[in-house]
Amino acid sequence: MSTEFDVLLERIRSLSPAQRREVARAAGVSEQLPGKLVHGQRSNPRVMTIKPLLDYFAAVDRGQAVLPAGGAAARPRPDRLASATAQAR
Repeated sequence: MSTEFDVLLERIRSLSPAQRREVARAAGVSEQLPGKLVHGQRSNPRVMTIKPLLDYFAAVDRGQAVLPAGGAAARPRPDRLASATAQAR
């Protein structure tokens, strides 16, 4: 069973470091935050810390934002997204 945070980490992991920095800029968070999340330096971040990234990827899913070129994280695997959404409710 995946949480929203697990799905977020999976999406960030699929990006290159340069793409992570661009996503961070677009989401309005520090450029270092995605890397820190992936490498476990922020293993239990506050919701306010990751909400901009969650919102950014939600905008990507709605077609209102575009991932930086070369990103494989356009959409999470449907099974991971469904379980995270169900758990959040």
